[in-house]
Amino acid sequence: MKWREFKLYGKHAEYANFLCKEQGRERENGINIFQRVIDLYMLAPLIGLKYGRRVGIPEAKRPTTSIQVDQMYNEKENVEYVYRIVMLLAEKNKYSEKERIARAFRVVPNSYENDPNREEEVKLEEKELSYFQDYVRGGIEYIYEFFKECEPHNDFQIQQRLLMFAATESVDDIHTMENIYDDF
Repeated sequence: MKWREFKLYGKHAEYANFLCKEQGRERENGINIFQRVIDLYMLAPLIGLKYGRRVGIPEAKRPTTSIQVDQMYNEKENVEYVYRIVMLLAEKNKYSEKERIARAFRVVPNSYENDPNREEEVKLEEKELSYFQDYVRGGIEYIYEFFKECEPHNDFQIQQRLLMFAATESVDDIHTMENIYDDF
């Protein structure tokens, strides 16, 4: 897996800014449930995978938020672990177990720079990373939908949503949970 900056554009950047702190400081207009954007990056693809949410790169190029290369590298073991889980579990009907294992553990060694198959391997790795990042964006959308009604700095409301998030199977279950809370 190549370590490089990851950028979110348009609504996904706005969603990440709403959900995450900025360099450890609370955002004025956000709910700040994640310390860093990379923490969201590591959870989002698992949520996207669980609920079948994949979203391609949006057309909008502004606003942006990013995860720097050094953060990606510092969390490489965790990011690789999440990446491998997604690649092993996604599209079980499309790929054999052997193919999913190959996708999850593919490494393009730098030592084979003169290898004629290297370019093809690099393209395949890029395609698979893009596929993974579609789950990242899908998961970010899902998480945002769960928390978008929260008011910044309303800790009680945010804690209720966090509990509901942990207890529900889908965004549709929010309404059921809200009705239960309303009855009390």
